[in-house]
Amino acid sequence: MLKHIPNKNWPKQQNPTPFEIFNLRPTASNADVKNRYYELVKQYHPDLSGDKSKICLDRFRKIVAAYEILGNNKKKELYIRHGFGWEKSGGLNKYNPQNDWWVEERYKGGYNSGPLYMENSYMAALVIFLGIFGSVVIYMHILTQSTMLKASADRRHLQTSKDLAKVRRDSHLYAEKRRGELRLMAHQYGGWESDGNVCNSGDILKSSRLVK
Repeated sequence: MLKHIPNKNWPKQQNPTPFEIFNLRPTASNADVKNRYYELVKQYHPDLSGDKSKICLDRFRKIVAAYEILGNNKKKELYIRHGFGWEKSGGLNKYNPQNDWWVEERYKGGYNSGPLYMENSYMAALVIFLGIFGSVVIYMHILTQSTMLKASADRRHLQTSKDLAKVRRDSHLYAEKRRGELRLMAHQYGGWESDGNVCNSGDILKSSRLVK
């Protein structure tokens, strides 16, 4: 049963509220609001009532505007708490464009005041695009990391080659220096053989000990 305020006629106030237009209390259920909306539509819709006067059309517009608030729990809560969504200058607010076609389409069900959703084809295209974009980003990241790792490995390889060449060069220089010292000692102690080779290692070792 509808929770009517004891007044079945159109509100006498110049700028009635949505609850006054629907003749319902704020505690009315969604079913009460919906049933009352259909009752008012039958009474004030120009085609159903046969009254095409400006007053009837204006009232029907306000009924539709009021239902936009009372028929939506979020908008209804905002209106009850803060008065948001209802202009005192006549009830029509930003949710309800003031034109005849809108009122007609809203009544016939052609106007969807609920949340809008993207078509499946657009959603699929968006998902595919995001998937491709994500794959490209991941590929570029992997490619960059691979390039950086390769460059780092090349630098390490080059440094290792330089270090190895230095060790070989130092070893060669040391060997040449040592060979020169041995030749000098062999020459000093008469152990130099005619073919230019170093004399017996035992003699050289003894000679080196004598020098020390």
